[in-house]
Amino acid sequence: RKVSGKVDIFCQAGQVSVPTKHSALMGFLEPMIHPVERPRPGRLFHPKLWLLRYRRADDAVVLRLLVMSRNLTADQSWDTCVQLEGVIGSRIDPANNPIATLIESLPGRCVADLQQHRADGIESLVRDVRRAQWDLPEHIDSVAFHALGVGRQRAPDFSHSRAAVISPFYNSEGLARIGVGATKRPSVLIGRQEELDRL
Repeated sequence: RKVSGKVDIFCQAGQVSVPTKHSALMGFLEPMIHPVERPRPGRLFHPKLWLLRYRRADDAVVLRLLVMSRNLTADQSWDTCVQLEGVIGSRIDPANNPIATLIESLPGRCVADLQQHRADGIESLVRDVRRAQWDLPEHIDSVAFHALGVGRQRAPDFSHSRAAVISPFYNSEGLARIGVGATKRPSVLIGRQEELDRL
């Protein structure tokens, strides 16, 4: 009840299933969930990203970014997650543009118009994430974001990097798109045995 006006969940239209058991909480969830059209035929809206903004007791704003590898379901599949936390800096950091562009595009992708207070909240979140200064995990020197299929961004070039792909599903086309096999440095592929056999 407390957060229903402050949380917005964007998901691909037609891909939400109703639980088999009735719950009174469903009434609180409904205004938070915003179906989004897929980018084009044959493509999915599938980012699996959470951006949260907190206000501390001292009034400082803190951002938390979670990038996960699986859907938000009751499924027991394994998952990997990147978690970054940061504060709002005084200047725009161009490295944050892919995240900001993705989030900024969401209201325009929705099947139905957002309520004005929700659209205003998204706009405010975009302004903050553009100026985010992330605390990097130990042994990490820098971070780069890629929002595939948003705006005019080119696919990332991983050809000079060592790739580690961790996924329960993949195919040769997808692996080639991210440069696995195109680099002289060895790649690591971790997945289910049946998928490796099929590949």
